[in-house]
Amino acid sequence: DFQTLEFENASFDTVSSSLGLCGIPDPEQLFLEIRRALRPGGKLLALEHVRPPNVFLGLLADTINPVWDHVVGCHPNRKTKGLLEQAGFTVNVLEQHYLGILVALECS
Repeated sequence: DFQTLEFENASFDTVSSSLGLCGIPDPEQLFLEIRRALRPGGKLLALEHVRPPNVFLGLLADTINPVWDHVVGCHPNRKTKGLLEQAGFTVNVLEQHYLGILVALECS
């Protein structure tokens, strides 16, 4: 269970994820758990799709979210950067593609 890692505190220098943060049921719990498992100065590196920054596309993602989650198993409207910041991470967006929907993040 990615939300309850069975590792001691400060076990890792780096945690990486590719298109996996969008499908976790409780992202707040997950991000706190990743912070717990990272050593001081450690980083989370993630390639993720996020809620589109474009107003129209963002509303579309909000509208399709319930069906998309049920069929595909992820949330197309997750505000991942903000959730990471709420969990105490400093988030650096390294790259954005596809109208800002696909992002590469470095979180410390």
